[in-house]
Amino acid sequence: MATNDGEEETVQKLIEKLLDEEEKTQQVIKQLQDEIKKMKREAEEIELIEETKHRDEIEKMKHEAQDVQQIQEAIYQYKMKKFDRKNDVLDRELEIKKAFISFEVILFKQIILKNYKFNIIFYDKF
Repeated sequence: MATNDGEEETVQKLIEKLLDEEEKTQQVIKQLQDEIKKMKREAEEIELIEETKHRDEIEKMKHEAQDVQQIQEAIYQYKMKKFDRKNDVLDRELEIKKAFISFEVILFKQIILKNYKFNIIFYDKF
């Protein structure tokens, strides 16, 4: 019976360790999700500021009676800057998601390895 108690204790410790690692993983996932949300909020704030600046610039140009071509150029430049900002945000999100996936793969490999080691230990007892 002592052997069974020892095995049960080993199994229980491994289960507790896996649960602890899963909890830590969930915390990292939550942090990454929060970071993505924060980046999106910041990008939205920047976008709002830039849109306001752009509108003000166009109004100023209209009041100064500048020609239509200059206004169209400002609109074009604004749209290009907007696309650049969106691409920057998407690039940052992609990098975070790549890191997240790499982290998950490493964790998955660790779990498989621990499970494999556990099976070897457990089945070698029989």
